[in-house]
Amino acid sequence: MLPDMDHLSDLPDDARLTLLPMAPALDDTAYAVVAPALAKLFAQFVREGRCEYWASERMAAGAILAIAYSGQEELSGCSHDKLAHLLGTFAQRLGRPLLGAPPIVIELDGVVHCLQRKAIRQLIAQGRISAHTAHWDLTP
Repeated sequence: MLPDMDHLSDLPDDARLTLLPMAPALDDTAYAVVAPALAKLFAQFVREGRCEYWASERMAAGAILAIAYSGQEELSGCSHDKLAHLLGTFAQRLGRPLLGAPPIVIELDGVVHCLQRKAIRQLIAQGRISAHTAHWDLTP
């Protein structure tokens, strides 16, 4: 039986991490709908030997969905397609996008936003963000 891996911090150091921007942010209610589906998909991946352990968490007030897994190899393109399909299905059910949010996540005035580079340049010009502003660049 596999150990329970409920949090990213439970995974081995060699775990691969995928960070997906979410706009609007993935709140507790939406994550409670998506998380069991992720668990089911990754349980299948474990049974098929695609990975050994996995975990997911909301980060940055839900503006980032973190999914990590550990195994002998990277997940195949087919596995990533299944994950994208699952998120696309739940995007329709929830009536909110779960893929395709702007790739740069910035905390501004205590609120986390997913932004494009143009908006960031405007905020820099206005003096609203600086090099010390909390941010995550999820650009592939």
